Amino acid sequence: SWKFEGAMKPVRLSDAAEARVKRNRDLAKPTFDIKAFPELLHLKNQEIIPCKIESYNEETLTFKSPFIVIGNIDSGHVKGVEFANGMFGARDKESFTIDDVKLDRTMTIPRFNRDNPPSHVLVAKTGDLMRGSLLDISGQRIQFESKLRKMNIPVNRVAMVVNVSIPEENLDNPRSHHPTGNNVRATLTDGSALVCEVLASKDGKLLGHSEIYGKMEIPITYIQHLTFGDFETENLESPFDEWTVHQSKEPEYSKKTSP
Repeated sequence: SWKFEGAMKPVRLSDAAEARVKRNRDLAKPTFDIKAFPELLHLKNQEIIPCKIESYNEETLTFKSPFIVIGNIDSGHVKGVEFANGMFGARDKESFTIDDVKLDRTMTIPRFNRDNPPSHVLVAKTGDLMRGSLLDISGQRIQFESKLRKMNIPVNRVAMVVNVSIPEENLDNPRSHHPTGNNVRATLTDGSALVCEVLASKDGKLLGHSEIYGKMEIPITYIQHLTFGDFETENLESPFDEWTVHQSKEPEYSKKTSP
């Protein structure tokens, strides 16, 4: 059974008014094999997708997901990847914290590097941070460039990699997609969230289409709540909202006064 918030009249999936449909009971953990999909993919539009990363380069990310038919997207949509035992996902993970001062220092671009700021920050399972560029993910290896040096790092040593580039200002760019009034946001029982245009409900699944990754199928039993239209859009948060590089402050020089 479900309860409706934000609307008192019947809700249609195609052109519903702003509303949220939420299960009124606690659900068990999802039945898909989390070990088979150990990563969480964070997109720039705040979608969170359970998956298994197959490959990544500066153009394309290829992955498998229990809900997405063809996992192949433009790498420009990716905000970050949490690997097994990360820190922000809703699953059982090793616990560690990132020092706020250390994080701010990592996000601050030195003056000598303003024309070529780092695009990514890599977080080790020890909590250590490294800024640079994510070049490639293949199998159990991550290729990362930092301080003009390329290195190969085993995936099992990495908690996450986050894109910290300054957001592009051109809203017409296909890499910038945000929830709109025509889409439904499905929040799942494992904490992940997907945005799509709903096409149908069939055989116990919600069938939809995403502008980013195409056809998707979500078992209804995995859905914790559905958000229609722009309802509560302002409340959507990502753990990486503040992960964006910024310039260091210019030094302030005091003016000398004449005697």
